[in-house]
Amino acid sequence: MSNLFYSKVIDDGTYQYRHVICPKGTLKRFRAMDHFLTDLELRTLGISQQTLCRNCTPSAHHWHHYAWHAPEPDLLMFRRANR
Repeated sequence: MSNLFYSKVIDDGTYQYRHVICPKGTLKRFRAMDHFLTDLELRTLGISQQTLCRNCTPSAHHWHHYAWHAPEPDLLMFRRANR
């Protein structure tokens, strides 16, 4: 999927965080499922571990979708543990 916006990585010492903004309406069907997205579901959107690691240091620890941000329905929030 094109038109994805990847944020910069933010590090709080325990986790690294980043978010992805998808085109409007793209996540509507997934939000209705009421669970965090799996790698397979993310790949259907064009989001992979490789694309999440763009412009950041690769790590053996994978990014995980960990929260929905209610005010922004087209935003996916990811985090991964620091080594």
